[in-house]
Amino acid sequence: MAKRNNYKPHQNIGGWKLERRLGKGGNGEVWASSNDGEIGAIKLLKNIRESIYIRFKAEIHAIEKNQDIDGVIPIKEYGLPEDTTKTVPWFVMPIASRFSEWREGKEVLATVKEMLKIAITLKELHSRGFYHRDIKPANILFLNGRLYLADFGLVKYPNRDDVTEKGS
Repeated sequence: MAKRNNYKPHQNIGGWKLERRLGKGGNGEVWASSNDGEIGAIKLLKNIRESIYIRFKAEIHAIEKNQDIDGVIPIKEYGLPEDTTKTVPWFVMPIASRFSEWREGKEVLATVKEMLKIAITLKELHSRGFYHRDIKPANILFLNGRLYLADFGLVKYPNRDDVTEKGS
């Protein structure tokens, strides 16, 4: 049976204080958070089952391995506990704007130029054997003057078994 977490504002996780929920998905939530004056977006697992935790660890691994590629969202810090019954898995990335918010009012050519940078990011990931497998506007963020790929939860890469459940 999966452990279900209900997060609340002002809750402290890994030294990061939750402020407001930015988004949620089937297995996790992203919150604006702060730690000693530093701000970030913390991704937390909501439903902790073994297969979901394995996928979460793979997501962190894939992002970490590819931090040198322009366009891969950076990770500031993370926590991967051995015992998820006492501590939740998490990682922190910079707070960024959603693609849909960034795109509003932009000329088509400006959007295409930025999307070409995402294509170059994908090409570099693919050359290393990493496949994102979930490219959609919700997984593209705008930060520091450029677009970034985020949410590597379905990533496939060398020497990794596919942990996506059937029907997912």
